[in-house]
Amino acid sequence: MAEALAVRSALLHAIDLNFNSIWLRSNSQVFVAALSSGRHPTELYGVLSDIATISCLSFCFCRFTLIMREFNGLADSYAKVCLHSGPSHCNS
Repeated sequence: MAEALAVRSALLHAIDLNFNSIWLRSNSQVFVAALSSGRHPTELYGVLSDIATISCLSFCFCRFTLIMREFNGLADSYAKVCLHSGPSHCNS
């Protein structure tokens, strides 16, 4: 859930900055597979649906790829802040 909230927040922030291309990396294999396949687990359905819609409608290029956790420490920390503080904290 933390990863999904952080990604949704990042996409919305990128829109605010007028980005038209974005490449997001996640250390969650399940998350990346769910986004790539379009099969959204029930507990993440709403957030993943938001991400899919935002990424398709707002960007010319949007890619999600897997990255090893050792190389994703800062993003992992941000996702945990979103999880514990709520998504409104991470949208600013």
